[in-house]
Amino acid sequence: MWRLTASGPTARVTSMPVTAADAKDPAAKLRGSAVPWRRMLLHPAVWAIVINNYTFHYAFYVVMNWLPLTLSRYSVAI
Repeated sequence: MWRLTASGPTARVTSMPVTAADAKDPAAKLRGSAVPWRRMLLHPAVWAIVINNYTFHYAFYVVMNWLPLTLSRYSVAI
């Protein structure tokens, strides 16, 4: 998936401003900063983390649940 977004060794890296102060708004410090949830949730890096987390934990769940059954079928002492 990262090959779709990277254009080579000099791929452009974009940072995601978390607060309004990071977005270069000088008045944001006075009025407080709101978290840009929509912008963060639509960022490709967030979705890469979500997909990676899901696939890792699904594989871990499968391995941990099937490992005892597989070992018992082949008579391996645990």
